[in-house]
Amino acid sequence: PGLMFNKAGRSEELATMAFTVPTKAGELKVHLHGLKVDKDYIQEVRRVFERVAAKPIEYFNYVPKTILHVNVITDEYDANGSATVFPRNHINIFTTPPVSEEYLLNSENFMDLLVIHELTHVIHMDQTGGFSRLAQKVFGSIAKFGGLVPRWFTEGVAVWTESEFTTTGRLRNKKLDAEFRKLMMDE
Repeated sequence: PGLMFNKAGRSEELATMAFTVPTKAGELKVHLHGLKVDKDYIQEVRRVFERVAAKPIEYFNYVPKTILHVNVITDEYDANGSATVFPRNHINIFTTPPVSEEYLLNSENFMDLLVIHELTHVIHMDQTGGFSRLAQKVFGSIAKFGGLVPRWFTEGVAVWTESEFTTTGRLRNKKLDAEFRKLMMDE
């Protein structure tokens, strides 16, 4: 535990919850960080990880080798989250739910989609082998070359997994499908 200053300048206590998710590819080690006042939301994020994380890990047969740090961020006004593997495996989960025209809004549980989507980014970008693994021994996490692909590719893989491993997801969204069809028919 420590202190953090939020955007309003107030100090609040931080907490870290460490847990693992067993999978057929190995054990996913997670450190979940957030404000103590948000403990109920943090517990829900943990339950989602325990429920859905094994699906993409087992499909891609890859579990991140280092601890996955997940920050629950409450003073952000965007929905969804973000993921990176540099300098460490890290996911931000924003507590603001999707609203209005957001495609994740039509999901039974947008948090499942969000966790699968962001975890897929980490799985995809963290994978190293051969020369990359040797380069990592010399240069550290800067030698993670899995993210050196166009953004549309990494987003496409993550959108596919959120749809493949849930009963919803953007590829099953009728509104998004209709908008895409219209876009493709327009000159």
